[in-house]
Amino acid sequence: MKYATNPFVLLGLVVLAVLFGRIIPAWTLSLATVAASKALVALGIVVLARTGNVSFGQGLFYAGGGYGVALIAHNWGLTDAVAQVMIGAVFGGLLGLIIGPLLSMAASFLPSRSGNIFARRKDGDA
Repeated sequence: MKYATNPFVLLGLVVLAVLFGRIIPAWTLSLATVAASKALVALGIVVLARTGNVSFGQGLFYAGGGYGVALIAHNWGLTDAVAQVMIGAVFGGLLGLIIGPLLSMAASFLPSRSGNIFARRKDGDA
C-alpha cells in the first residue's frame, strides 16, 4: 500500500517542531537532540545492512560532525538545534571530501586480488 505524503504537511511538522523547541526546557531539547542524532546513526546502519554493505567509516563522519558542532557551540555560543544539525552535516561532508579521495587512492594498494578485503585466502595462495 502506497501512502502519498504532502510536502506541505511535512514542512508544517518541521515548523511545529522548531517552534515547540523554543518553549520546552533546555534539558528536554538536549535529550531530544541526542536521541535524534543516535536515531539517524542507527537508521544509516540499518539502511547499509539491508543493502548488504559494510561501513566502518560511518562513525568517523558522525564523530567529525559532532566535533564540529561542539567547537562552534563552545567558541561561538551557538545553541540553535537546527543550525547545529546543518553545521554537523557540513563538517561531516567536508571530512568526507577530504578523506574520500585519500581512501580511493589507498584502495589500489590493498592486498586483495578479488577486490574484497574480507575474502579468505586459500591454502595455496601467497
